[in-house]
Amino acid sequence: GKTWQAVAGWRGLRINQFAEDPARGGRLYAATPRGVCISDDRGLTWPACRLTDQVVLVVRVGGNGNVYAGVYNNGLFLSRDGGETWQSVGPPSLSIYDILLRGDRVYLCAQGNIPGIYRTDDEGITWRLLPALPISPAEIIQLEGNGDRLIAAAAGRGLWLSDDDGLTWTPAPGLP
Repeated sequence: GKTWQAVAGWRGLRINQFAEDPARGGRLYAATPRGVCISDDRGLTWPACRLTDQVVLVVRVGGNGNVYAGVYNNGLFLSRDGGETWQSVGPPSLSIYDILLRGDRVYLCAQGNIPGIYRTDDEGITWRLLPALPISPAEIIQLEGNGDRLIAAAAGRGLWLSDDDGLTWTPAPGLP
Protein backbone atom coordinates (compact mmCIF):
# COMPACT_ATOMS: atom_id res chain seq x y z
CA GLY A 1 0.00 0.00 0.00
CA LYS A 2 2.96 2.36 -0.15
CA THR A 3 2.43 3.13 -3.83
CA TRP A 4 -0.69 3.12 -5.99
CA GLN A 5 -1.41 3.26 -9.70
CA ALA A 6 -4.59 4.02 -11.60
CA VAL A 7 -6.08 1.16 -13.59
CA ALA A 8 -7.27 2.04 -17.07
CA GLY A 9 -10.96 1.79 -17.80
CA TRP A 10 -12.35 2.50 -14.32
CA ARG A 11 -12.61 6.30 -14.43
CA GLY A 12 -16.05 7.33 -13.22
CA LEU A 13 -17.26 3.76 -12.55
CA ARG A 14 -18.27 3.09 -8.97
CA ILE A 15 -16.75 -0.05 -7.45
CA ASN A 16 -18.99 -1.36 -4.69
CA GLN A 17 -16.78 -4.25 -3.61
CA PHE A 18 -13.96 -6.61 -4.64
CA ALA A 19 -13.49 -10.33 -4.06
CA GLU A 20 -10.49 -12.53 -4.77
CA ASP A 21 -10.81 -16.12 -5.94
CA PRO A 22 -8.20 -18.05 -3.91
CA ALA A 23 -8.48 -21.08 -6.19
CA ARG A 24 -7.72 -19.09 -9.36
CA GLY A 25 -4.46 -17.24 -8.85
CA GLY A 26 -4.78 -13.58 -9.76
CA ARG A 27 -8.53 -13.60 -10.40
CA LEU A 28 -10.50 -10.70 -8.93
CA TYR A 29 -14.18 -9.86 -9.19
CA ALA A 30 -15.56 -6.32 -8.86
CA ALA A 31 -19.19 -5.55 -7.99
CA THR A 32 -20.26 -2.52 -10.05
CA PRO A 33 -23.42 -0.79 -11.31
CA ARG A 34 -22.57 -2.42 -14.67
CA GLY A 35 -22.40 -5.99 -13.38
CA VAL A 36 -19.52 -8.16 -12.18
CA CYS A 37 -16.20 -7.27 -13.80
CA ILE A 38 -13.41 -9.86 -13.91
CA SER A 39 -9.63 -9.56 -13.90
CA ASP A 40 -7.16 -12.43 -14.23
CA ASP A 41 -4.01 -10.38 -13.58
CA ARG A 42 -4.60 -9.13 -10.02
CA GLY A 43 -6.53 -6.09 -11.20
CA LEU A 44 -4.18 -4.64 -13.80
CA THR A 45 -6.72 -5.15 -16.60
CA TRP A 46 -10.46 -5.79 -16.55
CA PRO A 47 -11.35 -7.15 -20.00
CA ALA A 48 -14.68 -8.77 -19.12
CA CYS A 49 -17.88 -7.85 -17.31
CA ARG A 50 -20.81 -10.22 -16.89
CA LEU A 51 -24.29 -9.91 -15.41
CA THR A 52 -24.29 -6.48 -17.07
CA ASP A 53 -28.05 -5.99 -16.79
CA GLN A 54 -27.81 -5.83 -12.96
CA VAL A 55 -26.56 -3.28 -10.43
CA VAL A 56 -24.25 -5.46 -8.34
CA LEU A 57 -23.77 -4.34 -4.74
CA VAL A 58 -21.67 -7.18 -3.33
CA VAL A 59 -19.67 -10.14 -4.66
CA ARG A 60 -18.24 -13.12 -2.74
CA VAL A 61 -16.35 -16.28 -3.71
CA GLY A 62 -17.09 -19.52 -1.84
CA GLY A 63 -14.58 -22.21 -0.90
CA ASN A 64 -16.06 -24.39 -3.63
CA GLY A 65 -15.35 -21.74 -6.29
CA ASN A 66 -18.94 -20.59 -6.62
CA VAL A 67 -19.27 -16.83 -7.11
CA TYR A 68 -22.24 -15.01 -5.58
CA ALA A 69 -23.47 -11.56 -6.61
CA GLY A 70 -25.98 -9.61 -4.54
CA VAL A 71 -27.85 -7.16 -6.71
CA TYR A 72 -30.06 -4.15 -6.26
CA ASN A 73 -33.75 -5.02 -6.19
CA ASN A 74 -33.33 -8.46 -7.79
CA GLY A 75 -31.90 -10.83 -5.17
CA LEU A 76 -28.91 -13.14 -5.46
CA PHE A 77 -27.16 -14.56 -8.52
CA LEU A 78 -24.83 -17.58 -8.61
CA SER A 79 -22.05 -18.52 -11.03
CA ARG A 80 -20.56 -22.00 -10.93
CA ASP A 81 -18.10 -21.32 -13.77
CA GLY A 82 -15.96 -18.44 -12.56
CA GLY A 83 -18.35 -15.66 -13.48
CA GLU A 84 -18.98 -16.61 -17.10
CA THR A 85 -22.67 -17.49 -16.68
CA TRP A 86 -25.12 -16.55 -13.92
CA GLN A 87 -28.44 -17.80 -12.62
CA SER A 88 -30.88 -16.15 -10.26
CA VAL A 89 -31.15 -18.08 -7.00
CA GLY A 90 -33.44 -15.61 -5.19
CA PRO A 91 -34.89 -14.34 -3.04
CA PRO A 92 -36.40 -12.02 -5.67
CA SER A 93 -37.37 -8.37 -5.25
CA LEU A 94 -34.73 -7.75 -2.58
CA SER A 95 -31.57 -5.66 -2.58
CA ILE A 96 -28.63 -7.66 -1.20
CA TYR A 97 -26.17 -5.55 0.81
CA ASP A 98 -23.97 -8.28 2.24
CA ILE A 99 -23.32 -12.00 1.79
CA LEU A 100 -21.79 -14.34 4.35
CA LEU A 101 -20.59 -17.75 3.12
CA ARG A 102 -20.09 -20.52 5.68
CA GLY A 103 -19.65 -23.99 4.25
CA ASP A 104 -22.88 -24.92 2.49
CA ARG A 105 -24.78 -22.04 4.10
CA VAL A 106 -25.30 -18.65 2.50
CA TYR A 107 -26.59 -15.71 4.55
CA LEU A 108 -27.87 -12.46 3.06
CA CYS A 109 -28.45 -9.00 4.51
CA ALA A 110 -31.40 -7.88 2.44
CA GLN A 111 -33.59 -4.82 2.08
CA GLY A 112 -36.88 -4.64 0.21
CA ASN A 113 -40.42 -5.98 0.65
CA ILE A 114 -39.46 -8.12 3.67
CA PRO A 115 -36.02 -6.95 4.88
CA GLY A 116 -33.84 -9.04 7.15
CA ILE A 117 -31.25 -11.79 7.24
CA TYR A 118 -31.98 -14.74 4.96
CA ARG A 119 -30.31 -18.16 4.93
CA THR A 120 -30.13 -21.02 2.46
CA ASP A 121 -28.52 -24.43 2.92
CA ASP A 122 -29.14 -25.63 -0.64
CA GLU A 123 -27.61 -22.96 -2.94
CA GLY A 124 -30.79 -20.91 -3.08
CA ILE A 125 -33.43 -23.54 -3.78
CA THR A 126 -35.13 -22.66 -0.49
CA TRP A 127 -34.68 -19.59 1.73
CA ARG A 128 -35.43 -18.99 5.39
CA LEU A 129 -35.93 -15.54 6.91
CA LEU A 130 -34.17 -15.57 10.29
CA PRO A 131 -36.01 -14.15 13.30
CA ALA A 132 -35.86 -10.38 13.41
CA LEU A 133 -33.20 -8.62 15.40
CA PRO A 134 -34.41 -6.19 18.06
CA ILE A 135 -33.52 -3.43 15.60
CA SER A 136 -34.83 -2.53 12.17
CA PRO A 137 -33.49 -4.90 9.48
CA ALA A 138 -32.93 -1.80 7.34
CA GLU A 139 -30.08 -0.87 9.70
CA ILE A 140 -28.05 -4.05 9.07
CA ILE A 141 -25.08 -3.31 6.82
CA GLN A 142 -22.66 -6.20 7.35
CA LEU A 143 -22.76 -9.80 8.52
CA GLU A 144 -19.83 -11.92 9.74
CA GLY A 145 -19.39 -15.03 11.83
CA ASN A 146 -18.19 -18.58 12.27
CA GLY A 147 -19.45 -21.66 14.06
CA ASP A 148 -22.87 -20.82 15.51
CA ARG A 149 -21.92 -17.15 16.07
CA LEU A 150 -23.25 -14.46 13.78
CA ILE A 151 -22.27 -10.81 14.11
CA ALA A 152 -24.45 -8.12 12.53
CA ALA A 153 -23.19 -4.56 12.16
CA ALA A 154 -26.03 -2.07 12.28
CA ALA A 155 -25.70 1.52 11.07
CA GLY A 156 -25.76 3.74 14.13
CA ARG A 157 -26.73 0.80 16.38
CA GLY A 158 -23.42 -1.05 16.92
CA LEU A 159 -22.78 -4.76 16.75
CA TRP A 160 -25.32 -7.47 17.53
CA LEU A 161 -24.36 -11.03 18.42
CA SER A 162 -26.10 -14.35 17.98
CA ASP A 163 -24.65 -17.57 19.38
CA ASP A 164 -27.47 -19.76 18.06
CA ASP A 165 -27.10 -19.18 14.29
CA GLY A 166 -29.39 -16.15 14.19
CA LEU A 167 -32.30 -17.34 16.32
CA THR A 168 -31.72 -14.76 19.09
CA TRP A 169 -29.64 -11.56 19.23
CA THR A 170 -28.04 -9.39 21.92
CA PRO A 171 -26.03 -6.17 21.64
CA ALA A 172 -22.26 -6.60 21.86
CA PRO A 173 -21.12 -5.61 25.37
CA GLY A 174 -18.74 -2.73 25.93
CA LEU A 175 -19.37 -0.84 22.69
CA PRO A 176 -20.69 2.72 22.83
